[in-house]
Amino acid sequence: MSVYSHELLAPGVYAISQGHVRMFLIEGSKRALLLDTGNPGAELNLYVSQLTDKPVTVVLTHAHGDHLGGVEKFPFAYLHPADFSLLAADTKGKYLPLTLDQGFDLGDRFLEVIEIPGHTPGHIALLDKENKMLFSGDTVQTGPIYMFMPHCSFDSFIQSIEKLEARQADFEKIYACHNEMPLGVDILPILKEGAQLMLEGKLDGKKQEPSPGRIMWVYRHKTIAFYGPPVL
Repeated sequence: MSVYSHELLAPGVYAISQGHVRMFLIEGSKRALLLDTGNPGAELNLYVSQLTDKPVTVVLTHAHGDHLGGVEKFPFAYLHPADFSLLAADTKGKYLPLTLDQGFDLGDRFLEVIEIPGHTPGHIALLDKENKMLFSGDTVQTGPIYMFMPHCSFDSFIQSIEKLEARQADFEKIYACHNEMPLGVDILPILKEGAQLMLEGKLDGKKQEPSPGRIMWVYRHKTIAFYGPPVL
């Protein structure tokens, strides 16, 4: 039995789920793009080959293990160079750097790269402007969004949300790698407000044990939440 399942979101666009994380396969007339590769240990390349017979380019939203785990099944993947420092030294040869003005022409479908750091220094989103779809990785979601690691930045997160707000006429639906989808643009001001309150120390953290022995601190604001630093 496969560890993957999929859902057709729109013509040529699939969400591939693996437990708590999802990836996206986006197909044009000439090529397909796989956004993220989930956790390691499964034959993602074979699963993808059942959904498309077109050559596949792999792009990563960021360098966390539940998004790059399946890269080993592909020749290489594109990753923003600001996230290269998060990679294991012996794996860096698998990754090609995204450039600041890069996009992906799949034939009758173009995906624009938008830099949205905060969750990681090199986090990106992909925008399909013609079809009004934004693929947001871990940045735009209901959460809890992991924001307690040393490489996370609420300041950068807020700037990224403001960047997306300035572009919100270009998309109607937001597809995240975790939790609910699709989301509407109405989540953007809520995320920004919550992050600002985190910076000001105005959200109350609650101790949580999402898995045995793993203690986290969750901070909730309206419909979203962050995993943040411990309450002192």
